Amino acid sequence: MNIRQSFNRSLSNMLLVVALVGSTHSMATIYKCTTEKGKTRFQDQPCSAKEEEKTISYEPSTQNHWTNQLKKYTPEGIKIKKILKSQSNYNITYEFAEQYQSTQFMRHLNRISQQATILVSIKQPTDSNGIAEVMISPDASPLTEIFGKDPQ
Repeated sequence: MNIRQSFNRSLSNMLLVVALVGSTHSMATIYKCTTEKGKTRFQDQPCSAKEEEKTISYEPSTQNHWTNQLKKYTPEGIKIKKILKSQSNYNITYEFAEQYQSTQFMRHLNRISQQATILVSIKQPTDSNGIAEVMISPDASPLTEIFGKDPQ
């Protein structure tokens, strides 16, 4: 095999890895399988018993996660005090000067997270800023985390 063929094969393998990694966020492992003759391929399933196997761990990028978008584009008049993650829920505490800013912020959170946005607590502004806490949850009934199980 000449240098050009080797380069093309390496490039093909790299593109395959990029395609496998980019194709899904749920994939956690990529398997690199090498035959006795030195042929290499990448796949999302374990290699056969006759092949040498190496695993490549993959963690999905969080660069485009909605919390990063929130940190970059917080509406005017809102000051985020803290963001806490608890299992799959997020609790966000923020300050606001006017009630309408808090309402707009909650709509903004709902829009960028595409999840339920629940007002947990709020202190209306008087002489200083108001403060509020919201919970963002992918769960259809996130209030059970706050109040416990449904009384049925």
